[in-house]
Amino acid sequence: MDIVLSWTDGHLGLVARTAGRAIRETEKIAQVTWQEFGYI
Repeated sequence: MDIVLSWTDGHLGLVARTAGRAIRETEKIAQVTWQEFGYI
């Protein structure tokens, strides 16, 4: 998983890119990330 901070309209944004090969795999990565960190 790549996590990048970026500028968006004068604010910081967070972009997370996963290595999910299918929608189910990507959704599972999102679920685990939410449980571990409380946000995506």
